[in-house]
Formats: sequence, structure tokens, C-alpha cells
Amino acid sequence: MHDIKKSCRFCQSEDTKLLFTKEQLAIFKCPYCKLVFLGNALNQKQIEELYSYYERIPHLFQPLNKKRYLSLLRKFEPFKKKSRLLDVGCGRGHFVALAQDMGWEATGTEISKEAVQICKEKKLNVYCGDLSELNFEPNYFDIITMFGAIEHLSDPGVV
Repeated sequence: MHDIKKSCRFCQSEDTKLLFTKEQLAIFKCPYCKLVFLGNALNQKQIEELYSYYERIPHLFQPLNKKRYLSLLRKFEPFKKKSRLLDVGCGRGHFVALAQDMGWEATGTEISKEAVQICKEKKLNVYCGDLSELNFEPNYFDIITMFGAIEHLSDPGVV
């Protein structure tokens, strides 16, 4: 099994609970901030291998997700100044595409090459790589989202 770090990746609490292990990966939950996270210390190659599932698993955009995303985008309207939105860990780009449809200049980041290829085929503006590798000027975006991404970061405080 990979090296395990059971301290919370967000609040650093040591009082976490092991929820389960699957294929040598340990999933923990923090009782304080409620973050559920991967405890394994993985290198970049191992992380990329974990995210190679995009090419193996067909994915349908669920109507419930679309409804939730549309509701969020409507709530973001009062904050729309430059109409720029960033979705970190955008996966197949469903949220980025909806944001574009609603008039946002939407950008995504994703570490899975397969997912980025899917986004590029949809003509979405998506960067492949870690957010820390991108250089956007301060306050470039009006809104930044991270659906299902923060629990995957080794050190969320760095981002």
C-alpha cells in the first residue's frame, strides 16, 4: 500500500476516521470540517493513472446535475462583472459547457488527459494540468468552482 497520511488535507486534524479501503487506497473522513479524502501519498504518475477512467467509463450528464448546475449559475449572476468563470477539476466539462451557454467566458482545468480530450472535442476552453501550474492574473475570474476537487488535492492550502 502507498504511504498513508491520515491527517486532514484541509484542516490538518489528526482525528480522522478511516471510512474504507479499496484497491489499496484509503479513504478518510474528518469529523471537524467533514472533508472526505484520499489518505494515500501518490506521485504525479499514480495520480494520472487514477484519472484514466474517463476513457473506460461512458458518462451521461444526469438531469439532476444539470438542474443543480443551472441553479448555481443563476445564483452567480450578481457576481458577474467580467463574465469569467473557472471550474477546477472540470472532468468532462459539463459545467463549463452550461456556463458558456449562459453567457460566461468559462474555462476549466483538469489533470486527466482523456477528460481534456473529451472537452476539446466539445470545443471547450480547458487546460490540462494542475491549477498551480497556470498563471492567471489576480482577480481574473469572477467565480471559481471546485466540484469534487478539493478532496483530491494533496495540500489544498497551497492552491
